[in-house]
Amino acid sequence: MKVAIQFEAQLRQVAGTGKVDIDVPEGSNLMAALQQFTSSANNGLHGRLFTQQGMLQASVLVFVNDQPVPSQSANGHLLNADDEILLLPPISGG
Repeated sequence: MKVAIQFEAQLRQVAGTGKVDIDVPEGSNLMAALQQFTSSANNGLHGRLFTQQGMLQASVLVFVNDQPVPSQSANGHLLNADDEILLLPPISGG
């Protein structure tokens, strides 16, 4: 099934694009889809999204179809065809 991943701010620069469509197996969860994409993309994105232990970085905000998904819920969040994943890096300012 096809899902879209959209990158914002610094993640867009690292990914080299603002949006990609990927094919994932039916019944895939959010974590599996992100790992599949980052392992096939040789652009350093894996290190920005995942900890050394393979967990999703808590500082990266993840939305699926405009609904927030906490990093600790990524394994349990099942995807559907045509879902849109939005990844926002940590933002600081003052």
